[in-house]
Amino acid sequence: MAARRHSSIFGPAFAEYPAPAQVREPALLPTPPISPYGRGSISQFSRGSISPFSRQSMMWSTLDDMRARACDDIAPDQMDPRTMGRFPSTVLQDVFEHLDRKDLFNVLVASKAMYNEVQKVLYHTLTLSPDVSQPLYISPRVAPMVRAVKIQLGNPYRAAKHTKWCMELLPRLKNLESIEITGRGWDVSVFESCLPRPWDSYEGITGIRSFKFEGNIDLPLIRFLAAQHELTELEISSSINVPFSSAEVLEAVKRPYPYLSKVTIPHEFAKAIIPLAPVLRHLALSFDSTTTSFDLSKTFTQLPPTIESLVLNTTRRDFLSAHAFLPRSLRMLSTVFVAEDSTLLLQYLTPLKHLEHVILNVCQVSVPSFINPFAMGGDAGAGVGPSPSVMQGVSDVTVDGFISKLKSLCPTIKSVEVDDQVFQRKGSVWHANDGGRMLRKEIYDITRHCDGSAARKWSISH
Repeated sequence: MAARRHSSIFGPAFAEYPAPAQVREPALLPTPPISPYGRGSISQFSRGSISPFSRQSMMWSTLDDMRARACDDIAPDQMDPRTMGRFPSTVLQDVFEHLDRKDLFNVLVASKAMYNEVQKVLYHTLTLSPDVSQPLYISPRVAPMVRAVKIQLGNPYRAAKHTKWCMELLPRLKNLESIEITGRGWDVSVFESCLPRPWDSYEGITGIRSFKFEGNIDLPLIRFLAAQHELTELEISSSINVPFSSAEVLEAVKRPYPYLSKVTIPHEFAKAIIPLAPVLRHLALSFDSTTTSFDLSKTFTQLPPTIESLVLNTTRRDFLSAHAFLPRSLRMLSTVFVAEDSTLLLQYLTPLKHLEHVILNVCQVSVPSFINPFAMGGDAGAGVGPSPSVMQGVSDVTVDGFISKLKSLCPTIKSVEVDDQVFQRKGSVWHANDGGRMLRKEIYDITRHCDGSAARKWSISH
């Protein structure tokens, strides 16, 4: 039967196999001498050096064995004769995780049941980029299968058509659980159209668990997030366009997030979110020029006892006094290191009896003239900038001494990382040895902010 050409998420001319006319019974296929069970067996079938027919036969035999094991847990009075010929959906999904896309397309034509289950895997995650040709239309049958969408906007002028198409598509993906939007140019009013509308029976998008967004924080976005009661991870790296003291925001931000555990947001937004997140474990904060040390101290006192990781994305030294209010449950802290204030910082970190990992970002008190040629300085008029070693914020001897004292005051410390992201673009790591001493183990380059110690540890926190 010839393949039918149609528009799908794989491109305007993606050829999809039609659904089989009848269900093929796996038991009719020849059974190999062995019938292994488990993840490793399926993986070697799909990629081993055996014939296609033998591979398919062995896969069906394994599925038969897995179906029999799954049915052993079902009581006889709960067995439905009309569905006993089908595999449990959970078993199929477990098997399909070990198949590559080519093998999935081969399984697609095996039976109607396989056709439906494989499509759930193929359409699960939708990645939209202006560099890749997009489908002309997402059918109403395919849209509910999409559970995660990753949208890359690109240049706001050259990719205007792509951005518009993505904004029109998002409200149709009603079963989404994950949204990731990177790049500038997204109209936040689109989130308003994703909310439930009782007057036209639109159910809206209300099952988001992970939300990452690079764009302005405005009222439509706040209302959309307020409707996501299953949210577990929130990341917004942007500016705020609406005052959080307004009546509209206070009305929207009042229902709790019982599952929210990982948050990366501006401090102004965090003040409204933290009281609503009783199980918050990881928090990363960014700041603007209006945030004071008193504001940060008040935020620290509102953190729940479940908090484990705290990242302060700033090099401002005036926040040091707020460290006196750090929660005692912290296991990881990323903050600013100022050599002149190192004794005071040790005093604030000593009560943290569970602290294991510390990240210190070297504070630069001023922008050197060799980076900013317009800076005023003694050598600026002569056109000769100072040496980078002279302008470096801290010496190795100072850091070694601070880390040794920190280990003696906080015996639970396992590692300390020091990032100098302005001058040397280097990072250093100290680890505790068996004798309890802190030794430098690694030096690495920092080419981008995401290569820094805080960003790397944040990406693996759960």
